[in-house]
This record gives sequence, structure tokens and C-alpha cells, in this order.
Amino acid sequence: MFSPNYSTGMRVTARGEDFLITDVKPSEEDFVLLEAQGISELVKGQRFWFDTRIEPNIQVIDQNF
Repeated sequence: MFSPNYSTGMRVTARGEDFLITDVKPSEEDFVLLEAQGISELVKGQRFWFDTRIEPNIQVIDQNF
């Protein structure tokens, strides 16, 4: 399974909301745990953890705009 190389400071979209990655921790196999800060209106200011093993639809927002 392909897993993008996530890094601190990346913007991602998950569950229809935007987040800023604040920490990346290796997990089992090729999966990672992402700590993220909500940045879109509904989740702004809240902290979230995403496990890429069970949340496969995390999209990196293009950093080159």
C-alpha cells in the first residue's frame, strides 16, 4: 500500500476538512500516526490524531500554489 511521506507543516484534507500536521509518528508496517491541528472553519483550533491504517483517504493539499 502506498503511503505519502507526511511531514510536519504539511496541509492535508481528511473527512472534508483541512488540517495542519503538527507531528508524525511511525506506526506498524508502512502506516503513521498524524497529529494535526484543524484549520478549516468547523475544526479550527482543535487537535486530531489520524491513523493512516484506518483513515486511508487523507489527501495532501498542493503546497505549490
